[in-house]
Amino acid sequence: WTWMAALITPAATPYYGFFCGATLIHSHWVMTAAHCVKDDFGDDLLPEDIEVVLNIYDLKKETGDRVKIRRIISHPKHDLFEGDDFDIALIELEQDVRYQPLALWSDKSDIQGKTSVVIGWGYTNRIDPDQLMEVQMPVISNDRCNAAYNEDSSYGMNPITQRMLCAGEDGKDSCSGDSGGPLIIKDNTGAWRQAGIVSWGSDPCAMPGLYGVYSRVSEFADFISQYVALSLDAPKLKASVSGTQLTLSWTPVFGAQGYTLYYAPYPNAIYIKTVEMGNITSVSGYLWQGAAFYTALQAYGSGMVSAYSNIESFVINAPSP
Repeated sequence: WTWMAALITPAATPYYGFFCGATLIHSHWVMTAAHCVKDDFGDDLLPEDIEVVLNIYDLKKETGDRVKIRRIISHPKHDLFEGDDFDIALIELEQDVRYQPLALWSDKSDIQGKTSVVIGWGYTNRIDPDQLMEVQMPVISNDRCNAAYNEDSSYGMNPITQRMLCAGEDGKDSCSGDSGGPLIIKDNTGAWRQAGIVSWGSDPCAMPGLYGVYSRVSEFADFISQYVALSLDAPKLKASVSGTQLTLSWTPVFGAQGYTLYYAPYPNAIYIKTVEMGNITSVSGYLWQGAAFYTALQAYGSGMVSAYSNIESFVINAPSP
């Protein structure tokens, strides 16, 4: 996990100075939980209060690569004393680092039931581990998670918001020390993407019937893109024909503010035209018998455009059912 980072106090060794996890999401940005970068009064820590350590697995035996911080940006709506919502922060590094960043999960559709992996140096059976640990758990629906926490009034009623997600099962959970670290899931290509940031959970950890709670990364695309110039992934386009009805759908791209559709006659692409699609991720309509086109797509946002999607071609060659 080359993108995994530890947050430590600058004067200490990684083991004794460690206090939170984080994730490298850009060559000079890491992402963590907002509560990790607040002092006891709820104010952001100063850059000189934290160092980021990359390329480290064993906090006791390794020193890793320590990087100083330029600035800390916690979400403006996060309030340490008013609950756990908007629990996300960005840390800008003083220099670029050479490690591969972790891609972010962009799809806002329900990921309930997907298998997730949480990574960190948090407590396991009340032991503070030296080595980086991981646990595999299913993602739980927000409704189920709220119902579980509503059983215990100390957590308040319906504490799980749309900006959170939950995961856990059978004594598996994140715990103290895992805060700020990633919850990752695989996309349909098998690549790992960060869907959550360790935020809060039951006390003690892994209480039967309760779940760990994570900031839902896809809900913070605008906040992240405001500061971090993430490269935009190319969308994956699919064309489906039923009779004379054409449906185009594509994967959402993290940080995209909209999509441009390109189309040209098939098989002789003598011209190419464009249609602005806004921020939708599918469109459907009826075409005439014999209509035949190539189609492709680009995402755009924050002054950037993605590479082109795959090219799809279709022919309307069947009457309406």
